[in-house]
Amino acid sequence: MISLKNISFGYTSKLIIKDFSLDIQEKDLCLVSGKNGTGKSTLLNIIVSLLKPQKGEVLTKSPIEYLAAEKNGLLLSQVLASNLQFWRSLSGLSQDSELLDKIIAKWKLNTNVFTQNLSVMKFSTGMKRRLALARVEYSTKPCWVLDEPTFGLDQDGVQTLQQTLQAHLSSGGCAVVVTHNPEWLSKLTTKTVSL
Repeated sequence: MISLKNISFGYTSKLIIKDFSLDIQEKDLCLVSGKNGTGKSTLLNIIVSLLKPQKGEVLTKSPIEYLAAEKNGLLLSQVLASNLQFWRSLSGLSQDSELLDKIIAKWKLNTNVFTQNLSVMKFSTGMKRRLALARVEYSTKPCWVLDEPTFGLDQDGVQTLQQTLQAHLSSGGCAVVVTHNPEWLSKLTTKTVSL
């Protein structure tokens, strides 16, 4: 699904990623670990084509949904459902109201506060992250690239993410995840990369 072949990248004359290769197939969850500044987010940006490697190539055989660290990709002036519908239509997919309702309920975004016409900018950090993860799930893309996906989540949100990832992998999807707290991924990880 995703193949990196001998990629190298640096922001100055010093390379932070050098001759790096990785293959991610169906049902793989690749954990990317390392200290701050070692190139984890840079690697994800290369995978999703936000950065081009200076050497090597990236081959993706399936569409990718990306969730950046601390950036949820939400339309802050819009309401919850409008956000999910916008991102799904941007992917060229028709709306699926049954799936939408199921995902909203799973991520506990269907409480009174959120079913009212409240703009997303009024959401807490954790609820914005839940909505961003619901956005990833509603995209139904087979490859997920997640940078610190537990940012702002409470323990219940982390458990929902674990269950969602497990279902995604079981259905043939794959994921690349950067996290500084890998314990919650221990039962799902099939590959580990340390930078």
